[in-house]
Amino acid sequence: MNAALKFYEQFSIHEEIECHLAWAGYNASGLAVDKMLRGKKPFTYILRGGEHQSENEKNYYVSFVRNDGTIAHVPFVVYIKFDGWYYLNGGMGGPYENKISIENVLPDIMHCGEQDKCTPMRAS
Repeated sequence: MNAALKFYEQFSIHEEIECHLAWAGYNASGLAVDKMLRGKKPFTYILRGGEHQSENEKNYYVSFVRNDGTIAHVPFVVYIKFDGWYYLNGGMGGPYENKISIENVLPDIMHCGEQDKCTPMRAS
């Protein structure tokens, strides 16, 4: 596969996030999402857009219920290079091939242990 085609295919990670069941959009505020998550079980989450978007790098938030019932709003950046997609959140993960879903890395971003189940909440 040539580099240009591989680069083009990687854009689907952004599409996957923005079409996800838990996607609340770019205009969803932290306050609105906080209200939606109140009273939900631990590690129930919503995805929303952040402040920075470019052609190959976008900022997102995963907002979720912690074990103690408080709501966390954790920023992460997904960016694309020729060897795959990466995320940044205090540390770096990747490269991931296009076949690796955001579902595979959200537990790491959320610090959701094996005993915990990360559960998407329908945001729309």
